[in-house]
Amino acid sequence: PSLPPPQAKERELRGKRSSLYQLAVLEAKNNIQGLEKKHAALSERLLHEQTKMGKSEAELAAFEEGFARVQAEYGGLAEALGKAKDEFNAFERRDIKLQEDEKFLKTGLKKIKAQVEKEKKKGAEAQATAETKDAAIPSLEKAAVKASEAKVQAEAAVEDIMEGVKGKTNDLRRELEAAQEALAPIKETSVARKA
Repeated sequence: PSLPPPQAKERELRGKRSSLYQLAVLEAKNNIQGLEKKHAALSERLLHEQTKMGKSEAELAAFEEGFARVQAEYGGLAEALGKAKDEFNAFERRDIKLQEDEKFLKTGLKKIKAQVEKEKKKGAEAQATAETKDAAIPSLEKAAVKASEAKVQAEAAVEDIMEGVKGKTNDLRRELEAAQEALAPIKETSVARKA
């Protein structure tokens, strides 16, 4: 018995729909399996990236710690450099002061040497005059007194200089002692003449 045409069409339509549904279900199953595989791959990749990120975060923390340590060392070095600069400037000022003191001492030493030579010359002249003329004894005595005063002034000047810079006056002290020894005969002559 054949079915009326609308029913046959309906059956055919149902069969086609059923086939389509089956195809759609099959395709959906395939899609689900593909998506599940993709999801598993992505999950695995996410886990891998999270592991890498954990390592990177650990490396970053170690780097930041090292950077903080280096920065602290740099701060210490900068502070030490500042102190070293200050000390260098202080040493430089002290060096300039010592150079000025040395110039002052050399100038003072030249003056004292000139004064000692002048007094030696005066003493020698006075002694020659005393030997040739007895009448010149009073002038020799005056010269000896002036020489003694000059010697006292020279000793005072030397003492002031020696107080200023004690370490640099040994040579000056020797020259002063030599000058005193040179003046000793004049004094003895003057004292002998008075007696």
